[in-house]
Amino acid sequence: MRVMVMMPYQNNLLSALADAVSFGLGTFILIGDKKKIIETCFSENINYRKFTIHHFPLDADAIEHAKMLIGENQIDYLIFGDIPEIYQLNILGIRDSLSLGSIDIIDLPQLRKFFLVSNINRNFYVDFEEKKEAIMQARPLMKGLDIKRINVVLLTNTNNKNEVLESNIVKMLVKESKLNDIEILGIQELSSFLSSGSNFNIFNTDVNLLIMKNYELSRVFINTLIAFSKARIASFMVSKKRLVLDYSLVKNKENLFFALIILEKLYLKKIKSYYG
Repeated sequence: MRVMVMMPYQNNLLSALADAVSFGLGTFILIGDKKKIIETCFSENINYRKFTIHHFPLDADAIEHAKMLIGENQIDYLIFGDIPEIYQLNILGIRDSLSLGSIDIIDLPQLRKFFLVSNINRNFYVDFEEKKEAIMQARPLMKGLDIKRINVVLLTNTNNKNEVLESNIVKMLVKESKLNDIEILGIQELSSFLSSGSNFNIFNTDVNLLIMKNYELSRVFINTLIAFSKARIASFMVSKKRLVLDYSLVKNKENLFFALIILEKLYLKKIKSYYG
């Protein structure tokens, strides 16, 4: 796979990329100030020759070059270093960060399976149609990970009647889509779903896709897992059906490497299906 990495001046990111090259996970094109990249590589004892570096000391030139590579379909995946959001939006060709979707892939050792969290946008209020779209957004990625059945739980943060009603409408919309591999298993309050003492929880069900109230609640959930569990988490932005790895979301080296493994798996699955 061909991966473009924008301004990767962070130790953990370059170290994860170097490990990925050592494991044969892809070809990495680093775009930015070559001097800064090499200095960071030397500080981490990384051989910078493992990478292809496109030298652009000026941020504006680096951004335009990145847009050209994307436009010419010369890359498969995109990684952002710790760069301003306005740079990200410019490269992705969008104006509003609220339109960005997200998918988090979580590997919790106790569960022995992946489960995902999907958001179609970053709006505070997400309606029932958008929650259905979040399920559909996750579906091809889950198929790429060889997950045969998509078992969804709709999570609320209260027992508010409106939230429960909206969740029931999502359930009805999914049924109308007549996709036999998707099933809504329940509508549950978040705290109850995460408690091993409740009758229906993450530990005693086959749930593998979580749809939450909004993006903000999802980030609280993900950051709590990062702080208090040994879960491996691959966090991606989704823009125009393109997966984008953003360093600012998960700065941990192990999680960055896990995300690269996920991308390689998805890439190989796509190549296999293309060539039959």
